[in-house]
Amino acid sequence: MKKLLIWTLAGLVASAAGFIFYEHSPPNAFNPLCTYDFAYRETVTLEVGGRQYTSSAVNQLTRSAQWVEEVNKGGCPRLSGTMLSFRLADNRLILIEMGMCQKAFKMFETRHGSGDVNYSVAMQEHRKVDIAARCFGIHRSIPNDFDGRSVRFDAFLIDSADKPTSWRGLFFRNNVATLNLDEHIRIVSAIAEADDAVPEDQLNKVAPAILKTSFVSTISDTPILPERTESPQFVASKDPLSDTDRLRLQNEAKGEGPTRDNLR
Repeated sequence: MKKLLIWTLAGLVASAAGFIFYEHSPPNAFNPLCTYDFAYRETVTLEVGGRQYTSSAVNQLTRSAQWVEEVNKGGCPRLSGTMLSFRLADNRLILIEMGMCQKAFKMFETRHGSGDVNYSVAMQEHRKVDIAARCFGIHRSIPNDFDGRSVRFDAFLIDSADKPTSWRGLFFRNNVATLNLDEHIRIVSAIAEADDAVPEDQLNKVAPAILKTSFVSTISDTPILPERTESPQFVASKDPLSDTDRLRLQNEAKGEGPTRDNLR
């Protein structure tokens, strides 16, 4: 009887430990349909109007498990960790998509003699990379990559964090985005740290209304937000200045050498 009790208690402890481990493991760690190769924490500090704002998020690079690639062509859902959010003092909101340029991303690679690349060593070491020092506008490896009508914006400015009605796409030049003659957004710092952690962001805390907003544009250049199931409550239209800025930078870039960063 005593042995039975001991084995029962041991089983309960093991089950509890397994449940806690499962609950605290990154999503898709035990998902038979989805897997991931890399997860990282990105922390960015911006300066606007003399004030500094910091946002942090964890992104997991998911993909379909190899054995169901043909079936699961839709990929794996991204429920969190897609966006950095900065709520300004005047209630406007700045969004920056998670990611980095290829020059920074390569710093997390470990290459084997076979040519295979993995990121497990970087995650074990919590390797850090200074994105601001290696990238332009966080996402570009070269400064003048503005070629193409639907080139991705570096950041997004939303008119209201609580009741959004319009949005404007922004580009950084020398880590500075110009809103008007008297207002600029400057990237103070941008650090990525390899971290096998649960995807997370601050949208629910900083600006929950954004998760209930439909961003309107005639092309695919709107913010990439976590997937949602509920219907949007707000509709935000695109500010025409977004395309004006893009066209201006494209014209400026024509005489500055290569404009395509194929590695982005």
